[in-house]
Amino acid sequence: MKKRILFYGSDITGSSHLWMRRQYEWLKPHIKTIIEHTHPASDLDISSKLVLLRGRKKAAGKVAQLFSDIRTDIRQRRIIRREAASGEIEMIIVHFLFNAVPHRNVWSSLKKPVYIHCHGLDVTWEKTGSQRKWRKLWWGDYVEEVLKLPDNVFFVANSDFTKKQLTDIGINSSRINVVSPGVPVPAHLPERRNKNGSLSILFIGRLVDVKGPVELLQAFELACKKGLEAQLTVAGDGPLFQKCKEIMDNSDYRDRITLSGAVSMDEGERLRMEADIFTAHSCKGKVSKQEESFGVAFIEAMAAGLPVVTGRSGSLPVIIRHEIDGFLFEPGDIEAHAEYLIKLQNQPDLRKEMGISAHERALANFSIEKERKGLATIYGLYDEA
Repeated sequence: MKKRILFYGSDITGSSHLWMRRQYEWLKPHIKTIIEHTHPASDLDISSKLVLLRGRKKAAGKVAQLFSDIRTDIRQRRIIRREAASGEIEMIIVHFLFNAVPHRNVWSSLKKPVYIHCHGLDVTWEKTGSQRKWRKLWWGDYVEEVLKLPDNVFFVANSDFTKKQLTDIGINSSRINVVSPGVPVPAHLPERRNKNGSLSILFIGRLVDVKGPVELLQAFELACKKGLEAQLTVAGDGPLFQKCKEIMDNSDYRDRITLSGAVSMDEGERLRMEADIFTAHSCKGKVSKQEESFGVAFIEAMAAGLPVVTGRSGSLPVIIRHEIDGFLFEPGDIEAHAEYLIKLQNQPDLRKEMGISAHERALANFSIEKERKGLATIYGLYDEA
């Protein structure tokens, strides 16, 4: 039985939002309307369902800009109210809490379930002045507005960590379901394709403070000084790219480090197949105030059979079992990070054993099929489970 759904997302075809695109494509037979802030890629074939929210225009002067922004907000709210109130819509799915909060009055006027997917940044309650483009997320009463969301609004958290962020401010746990984003997990452990003989260590992700790329490079350099014989590939882009490049250029071990920038999905898959260890230095960002709310890159590495070495932060202690799927250390402990890399170099049997465990855990808990079954239950799409 089809359910007519309004799907409200942000940058659905963005490179870091692949999970949202997968969800849209799975739910496509049920989706009546999709609301977006940006033009999705043409290959998504959603033009017949798309309602585009026009962004803000630049105006001359602060007062003119303020009134322009107000007019844009009012226009967007009218569009969302019109589409959500349509008799053809039975259920609303919103991605990111900050997209849902400004339309609290719209949801209050409906007798329809509204499911808000929370992903991490949107439940980072601490204000930060550095993320200028997100500064409106942390308006003075953001948390209070979240708490005022009506009873027909339910939350879908991507991890127990995200759920705790919600319950910590007073959201009743009965309104929160946890469904982790799935990744493709092969049924059998992939064969490593590392042909160069030396140990290959990999990081893939945004170069942002929560991922700890600077600390990762420091730990790698320390490990090399202590006898690590390995190559490190850092794949990703972001605000810390230049800082990472400076560290690499000034390192005595720069010939062992590759800073490749952003990579495609295919390139990421190739890098995982050629790696022996996946690592990061996950921590609470000093600037962003974020922690790893889920960590898709870690699940992808585990699915590829890689042991993981990273900081004990956010959702990661639940995802990665210490001394089973890899090693967790206290964030900021560069020495421990380095020692675990050396330990996995010196104990290839342990490295292999942890890789097997990591793959089994990903297959059992973080597959796309498991994600869809969880969402199908929440949405009442039992025929889709």
